[in-house]
Amino acid sequence: MASYNGSLPAPTLRLSPGDKLIVHLTNGLASGATNLHMHGLHVSPNEDDTFAQVAPGMSRTYLYTLPSDHHAGTFWYHPHYHPTQTVQAGAGAFGMVIVDPPAGSLPAELAAMSETILVLHHLTDSSCAAAGGNSLYDCASRNVPGAMGAMVLVNGRHAPRIASDGGWSRWRLLFNAVNAVLEPQVPVGCEAHLLAKDGLYLQPAAPRRVSAAYLAPGSRADWLVACTAGVHELSATLTWESGATETVLLAHVDASASASSRTGSASSRRLFGSSASHPTLPFQPFAPPRPCYLADLQKSNPTRSLPVSLEGYSINGRSYHSMVGAFESVLDLGEVYQLEVTGAHETHPLHLHTNAFQIVSLPAAVAAHRSGHFAVGDWHDTLVTPTIPTTGRSTDRILVRFVTDRFGGRVPLHCHGLNHADMGMMSVYYVRGAEGTSVPGCAVRGAAALDTAWVAPSANAADGVQGVLGAPISAHIGATSLTLTSVFVGGVLVVCLALCLWRCRSQRALKLAVAGSSSGSVGTGSRRFNQDWHAAQGKSSDDEFPDDESCASTDSLLIPTASYMFLRSIYVSAFNVPPIR
Repeated sequence: MASYNGSLPAPTLRLSPGDKLIVHLTNGLASGATNLHMHGLHVSPNEDDTFAQVAPGMSRTYLYTLPSDHHAGTFWYHPHYHPTQTVQAGAGAFGMVIVDPPAGSLPAELAAMSETILVLHHLTDSSCAAAGGNSLYDCASRNVPGAMGAMVLVNGRHAPRIASDGGWSRWRLLFNAVNAVLEPQVPVGCEAHLLAKDGLYLQPAAPRRVSAAYLAPGSRADWLVACTAGVHELSATLTWESGATETVLLAHVDASASASSRTGSASSRRLFGSSASHPTLPFQPFAPPRPCYLADLQKSNPTRSLPVSLEGYSINGRSYHSMVGAFESVLDLGEVYQLEVTGAHETHPLHLHTNAFQIVSLPAAVAAHRSGHFAVGDWHDTLVTPTIPTTGRSTDRILVRFVTDRFGGRVPLHCHGLNHADMGMMSVYYVRGAEGTSVPGCAVRGAAALDTAWVAPSANAADGVQGVLGAPISAHIGATSLTLTSVFVGGVLVVCLALCLWRCRSQRALKLAVAGSSSGSVGTGSRRFNQDWHAAQGKSSDDEFPDDESCASTDSLLIPTASYMFLRSIYVSAFNVPPIR
């Protein structure tokens, strides 16, 4: 097992658009480097640097700046050091991230719903290796007789009992596994509507009724659920990499009128209805607000169409091990690109960093899947589909599109079967251009205009650096050009000094210590982040913000980081080529 701060799952992070998140990561593993990936967040790949290396006993501070128009939703974080994702993220070092919506951006009935977090973890451990398997591959495939069976933990527990005290509730589901697909079934006696996938609301209208979800390692789904009175079994079909399937019990949902006990570890526990018949969904499907980087791309004119063939342990016939230092393609900021994806079924979930993608074409068999989980127009950052009977590779082709919005740098594209990624099933795009470049005013060529304007958060210092400068810090440091003078350079550094003075009011800080089960306890002083976790542990929510010591520790980080990003942006703008790192 591996964990952050000795917690399984790790602490849930709650953020708002425009927030700045500082994470102090310490590697407490006995062996093996690590790093950190904010999976699904629309932040710079230079901040979310998955090529960084944190050796055992060493630490690194990550600084993430969420755009002020960041989409609200369900995301997560985990180690991403190549090639150790299987033995770190797959073994339990991961947690959920929630970006809360701006006030007034959702129907009042939805905003007022209770919430339940369900962190689902397909567990494989040393018992598989003890049975003669290679823990990197065979244990995930379940090719070894006597290997550990299908155990899926829910909030770190096996088949917990979850109480309900009435009404509709929003479930946030996150699935983590080495390489398996989970299909949670809507319990008999309950009704579920899909609100979002991978943290992104359905378009053009949400929610839609479903009978199941179809989750790859790293997938998320937000359900709105209500149940009749009684105790209901939440079960799922688990498909192993080998193709074997099993039915697993996830939890008992207690919607009886007398239910009062609450179990689990990740969130508030109020669930759904306790009447003889569950209530009607209290609002009609609506057009959720979305930022410009999620404008509808179905009728857009892509700049280029790029092939993505997932087969064996390679992408487009090449292994990452043979491409170190090279890029799959060089892309330009502010453009629309199309991916022609083949092979993204069951054992090869596709994940793109930094920018989510929209489905513009699906095989008919996938669109007609019994669950109702798949539809053209949906957005994902991690996508897997059921295996489709084919007469040729072209019949399983999926077309997706994305915008290279604001953030340049190295953007990985890989199979999110963790063992496959570790084996080299990964490639890297390089996105070039001036930081901050986006599609002006959502004017995507050929795309329909947005039908709902994004509701920006209020501008105050507590919401992040936008309260100080009027926009996220990345807009001021990254959007540079060769015309800047030395006087302006000095001005930028002065602004950075001012930010240091404001830092404790504008940043959210977290300390993470990653450790394996054999390495002993993690260090003291590790900071738990979200409000619900504080309540569950009897801690004060005042610990959510950094103390003077942690504020002081950022002084030596922020100015060098700002200076580095400033000089780096000049280099990229001038030569329009990848920087030497």
